Amino acid sequence: MVVLNDLTQAGHYILAIGYYDNQRTGIFNDPYGNKNLPSYPNYSGAGACYDWPANNNGFVSLKKVHCFIYCRGGWPPSITQQPADRTVGKGGTATFSIQTNGLGPIMYRWQKNGADVSDGGHYSGTGTNVLTISAAAAPDAADYRCIVGNPYGSANSSPAHLYIAWPDFSDDGDVDVEDFAHLQACLGIESVAVAAPGCIDTDLNGDGNVNQYDFACFHPCFGVPTSPALWLYRLSSSLPAGLLPQPVGSGCTVTSARGTIRWMRSSICSVRAWASVRGLLPSIST
Repeated sequence: MVVLNDLTQAGHYILAIGYYDNQRTGIFNDPYGNKNLPSYPNYSGAGACYDWPANNNGFVSLKKVHCFIYCRGGWPPSITQQPADRTVGKGGTATFSIQTNGLGPIMYRWQKNGADVSDGGHYSGTGTNVLTISAAAAPDAADYRCIVGNPYGSANSSPAHLYIAWPDFSDDGDVDVEDFAHLQACLGIESVAVAAPGCIDTDLNGDGNVNQYDFACFHPCFGVPTSPALWLYRLSSSLPAGLLPQPVGSGCTVTSARGTIRWMRSSICSVRAWASVRGLLPSIST
């Protein structure tokens, strides 16, 4: 706020930069100096305190305010929580979210590899702070970011990557020796996203490492056509080290701290009919 006052005989403008709570004392930048000091004009006008006319809080009074120019500005939004990388199985659902701070209204616009995405198909929430990708498939593996804006500017989030975990690494319709060779070459890699980005697809349980747990997810799928039902195995991310599915009765079971997965089969560990996850999901048809 710019104030025209009677601090000088001719009057001059000063810039209001703040005020004291619960009293009518303003803080100003005075180009003539600080009139609270013995000599005026002087070179101490930054942050000078003056009482509003008809008030006495121990500072020089502005005497009379002839006019003032008031304007209200704002600032672009800031992003307080960035979106994080996600790993989902083929056919699964992934969400990216951000948190922002700033004057509203705040607008959101999600992008995939730098291009805007819109609601429709398996994308939803593209104009909100939470983007949802349902029925994820190989083409959805990409970098996602959000552009947020308000009337005063905009800000870009950092990119977050969507990884699609799927045992058919070659995407040729079955899980075979080619896929096993790729997994074998990546086994034992920790912090795979940093150490070996080409092996990220073998992190089948999404824990950031490629180890025996990923092999336990891969093993029951080997030698059969791929099926989304197989990816109930991703729910069993707490498999004990070295545990592999074992034939039991008419199917195969894997038990972990998160539940029991049972696979019906026509040959050992081949999914043909249905699977159920006790304590996690009721049943899924294949």
